[in-house]
Amino acid sequence: MSRMNDNNFTIYRPLESRPESYQDWFQQGHTLRENRQFHDALDCYERALLYYHNDYWAWYYRGAMLEELQRYEEALESYQQAAKIIPNNYWAWYDQACLCRDLGKFPEAIACFEHALQSRPDDYWSYYREGEIWRNLGKYAEAIACYDKALYLRPTDYWAYYRRGEAYDQIGQKEIALDSYDRALKIKPKDYWALCQKGLLAKELGKFEEAIKYYQEALISDSENKKIKKEIAVCYDNLVQNN
Repeated sequence: MSRMNDNNFTIYRPLESRPESYQDWFQQGHTLRENRQFHDALDCYERALLYYHNDYWAWYYRGAMLEELQRYEEALESYQQAAKIIPNNYWAWYDQACLCRDLGKFPEAIACFEHALQSRPDDYWSYYREGEIWRNLGKYAEAIACYDKALYLRPTDYWAYYRRGEAYDQIGQKEIALDSYDRALKIKPKDYWALCQKGLLAKELGKFEEAIKYYQEALISDSENKKIKKEIAVCYDNLVQNN
């Protein structure tokens, strides 16, 4: 018998003996999950629930397996059941929030992130991802509030500063947006995208020399970018007209 077959035999031996134990089924589910045998792991967690129907972790991992199997609505129901059993546990709320976000259920996702934050008020990812939802919904003040909380927890996070800059730009506060991009660039110097955004904002503010400088720095990373070269030409034209 090959090594692979040996491993499979070891994994399935408890199943073949039909254990009458919650703990055996639950641990068997973990073993199968770690081996990425998601269908069989799901079966184990469901059998564990026959013995202990109100077990938070069996419902949680059942949801995780259903998510791996792309049975998303069933996964949501399983996470929801786990959250009913232990309402203050972070993981069922957080994973439920991320899945709702991926399914386009944005109000539900926001509510779940808020529940997750009640359990872990210092969770960077819940703040950042909730901010992303608010920004995509066009609720920029709410997004900025989330990014600010994320940055309080991670003061050197590039993406929170970058997205914060985008949000401030959308509400017309371009100078604050520029400051956010500046802070992003201190974390990732010469970052192409932040330089492009700074160039665009400087141009919109009539700061054409600054815009040219930012665009030229961005060209170092993408020397053949025709759009940036066109933006530089527009800025030079404006400088000539203003003189």
